[in-house]
Amino acid sequence: MVKNQILCIFQQVPVAVEWHKELEQHFEIVTTIAAPQMDLSESPTADMQTGSTLDGGTLNAYRLIIVNVSTPTRQTVAFCRQLRARFSGPLLAMVPPVEEQYLLSLYNVGVDECIDQSIVPRLLVAKVTRWLLWRSHAESNQTSGQDNSSRR
Repeated sequence: MVKNQILCIFQQVPVAVEWHKELEQHFEIVTTIAAPQMDLSESPTADMQTGSTLDGGTLNAYRLIIVNVSTPTRQTVAFCRQLRARFSGPLLAMVPPVEEQYLLSLYNVGVDECIDQSIVPRLLVAKVTRWLLWRSHAESNQTSGQDNSSRR
C-alpha cells in the first residue's frame, strides 16, 4: 500500500478538480472521483484520472477518505454510513455551513471530522497530514501489540 494514499469523493467535478490539484502537490497518491449521486450501492463511481471504477471492496486500500458534501441531505449522510461500513480509516467530510443537527448526524454515522468547505488549502493539508500521522501511529501500535481502542 502506498504511504499517503488518499481518496477524495466530490459531488461536483469543478470542485473536485480544484482540490485534487492542491492535494496532489502535498501527498504521494490522491485519487479523486466524482460521485454526484453519493451512493455506493447503486453504481460504482469512476476515478477522474483513470476512469476505473470504485466499489466497496477497494476502499480499505486507501489511508484516508475525504467526502465533499455540496448539498447536505439524508442521502449524503447515508453515503457516509456506507463508506464507514466499508472503510476503517479516517473519514473526513467537507461541508458547507449547516445546522448542528446535520453535523451530529455525520458524526453519528462514523465521520471522524467535519471540515468547513471554506477552509484554506494550507489548513486542509495540515489536517490531512495530522490524520495520516495519527493513522500511522495507530497502525504501528497495533503491530507492536499495544491496545489502540481509542480513535485519538
